Amino acid sequence: MKEIIIACSGPSLDPDQVCDSGLEIVAVSTAIRSLYNGSSRIPEYWAFADKLNERHGEEGSEAFLDDRVVKVMPSIRGGGARNIAKDGYDISTSNHELFLYLSNAGMKNWSSSCFAVAWAISKGYEHLIFAGCDLAQPGKWEGVLVTLREYHDKYPDVRLTSWTPESRINDFMEVDLL
Repeated sequence: MKEIIIACSGPSLDPDQVCDSGLEIVAVSTAIRSLYNGSSRIPEYWAFADKLNERHGEEGSEAFLDDRVVKVMPSIRGGGARNIAKDGYDISTSNHELFLYLSNAGMKNWSSSCFAVAWAISKGYEHLIFAGCDLAQPGKWEGVLVTLREYHDKYPDVRLTSWTPESRINDFMEVDLL
């Protein structure tokens, strides 16, 4: 079974647990700060639907230039690749993959976490493990929560597992708190 960890930047994210798992990892947006140090911690993928900015930290700037990390960016809707180019980064010199998000996924929520899930499903991953997906602030994360539930219902053959204690995703995902 093809498995990947969807590593979000919630306070419960345990970089050691994620990096020591032996599974492929997609760092979601600002989670790159915790999951990349250029030597022992290097996620295979980094998905972000926004533009590279100070919230990604120095780790984000370094990871963007590191060809060992595949940058997964949307190819439409003013985000991702278009904004990266505007900010002076040359995506032609970086190991990257553009993903046509809304058309491929049929989903409407524009967040890096939903983008990463749509990408992973499109790449044939059969088991998605969510780490650091706290979604703790009521109101702020409602759209993401609804979209993740839609993925759960739309793709019954894709196993969704939460490694996130006390997350609202645990209401509809399998929970495996290591």
